[in-house]
Amino acid sequence: MGPPIPGLTIRLLSCLGPNGEALVLDRHKSPYLSTDRLHYGSRCFGRGEVLIRGEAVSSGYYANASTTKADLDDEGWFHTGDVGVWAAPSGELKIVDRLKNLVKLKGGDYVALESMESSFNQSAFVNVRNGGVLCYADAEMDHPIALVQVPALIDSSCHVFFEKYFRLAQ
Repeated sequence: MGPPIPGLTIRLLSCLGPNGEALVLDRHKSPYLSTDRLHYGSRCFGRGEVLIRGEAVSSGYYANASTTKADLDDEGWFHTGDVGVWAAPSGELKIVDRLKNLVKLKGGDYVALESMESSFNQSAFVNVRNGGVLCYADAEMDHPIALVQVPALIDSSCHVFFEKYFRLAQ
């Protein structure tokens, strides 16, 4: 993302609950902490939930006091729900995870994108090493979508699967 813009203050909050329990873990099963100095072997200046405040930040959600109270704390910090890393030595902020991976669809259903990606990445039809699966959804969509990196060489059983699937889908 880059460095913060003038007039905006950004900080990282350790991803720990009130009792010190981890709210979200990285792929090595470690909590994201604002005191971390390494992120997967690369130097960093901390990891944690991205909090922002400043004149450009909204004072709350229109006619939605409960969501405002949940996302905007008493000191004026907006809790984005994004997990970031301050990269060293550049000082750039990188978004690497989410605290909550639930997305509400147009019809009111909630989908867990991270859970979908994790399940789909278990398939033999997905090339996890070269990108795996990226799931996306937003409030304007009826259904989530998935972008899939398939293996370069697909054997005959894969062709049979895809032919059967696409025949059923049409």
